[in-house]
Amino acid sequence: MRQSGDYTSKDPLGPEAFRDMLRQAVENLDIDNAREEVLPFVLDRRSVEIWSVDFLSSLVDKVELS
Repeated sequence: MRQSGDYTSKDPLGPEAFRDMLRQAVENLDIDNAREEVLPFVLDRRSVEIWSVDFLSSLVDKVELS
């Protein structure tokens, strides 16, 4: 993430900083555009109909980091 410039801190990227960045990304995401971009790669269109800022935000704390 440092190479892309998305993370500029000298400190290691910890779980909370990662989740904060992920939450921010979800809040800024154009859900409709993201859905349209992935549809060609999805077999069941219904699987992306559930996507919303609330739904994706609810998944952030469930991401397991090692």
